Amino acid sequence: MKFHFKSVSKSAVSALIFSMGMAVSASVLAGPQATPGANSMPHGQPSQQLSPEKQAIVSELESLQKELQATQHSLQGVQQQAFKKNPSFIKQREKLQALVFKKMSTKDYDATKEVRELQSIATKYQKGKTKPTQEEVLKFRQRDQAFQQRQQKAMQDPEVQKMTMSLKNNVEKAMMAINPKTKELVAQMESKSKKFMQLRQKMASM
Repeated sequence: MKFHFKSVSKSAVSALIFSMGMAVSASVLAGPQATPGANSMPHGQPSQQLSPEKQAIVSELESLQKELQATQHSLQGVQQQAFKKNPSFIKQREKLQALVFKKMSTKDYDATKEVRELQSIATKYQKGKTKPTQEEVLKFRQRDQAFQQRQQKAMQDPEVQKMTMSLKNNVEKAMMAINPKTKELVAQMESKSKKFMQLRQKMASM
């Protein structure tokens, strides 16, 4: 069984800042999930048995993924330069991250501890030395989903939104100073990400 662990990391908060207000989850910054292919078709259906319509969708998904990765790479480079030139951004981001994790946590749930454990599990299996069992894959996905749901809820908190907007504006200005096409690149990424998800949903329903 070939399994791609979803990216789960502390960069979840950074993703929102990086995206300049796009409605994205932690996984977007790390790139879209693997496009459907021979190893990920519904019911294990090999690609050669796909209808022409499905083949067209697969090809478009693969093309979009490459475009998204290229745009993402460009934006990440600009963002890194912005943070390098403005060390205060790093402290602001850390404070925001800490606040989000605090809002996610409860008496019985420590978000900081959870993300470290998820990172450790993902790293272990991504190295390829040990293959996860189906039970381990399911458990990981459930924990990952629970983490993301808490994160999304925390992002709606007024205090978090206020701090996010402040940092977002500061980072955006710095990125625009470095590359005036930043907003254009972000708009492209937002549009392509939306189309990518729509095609994935269409593929799943066929």
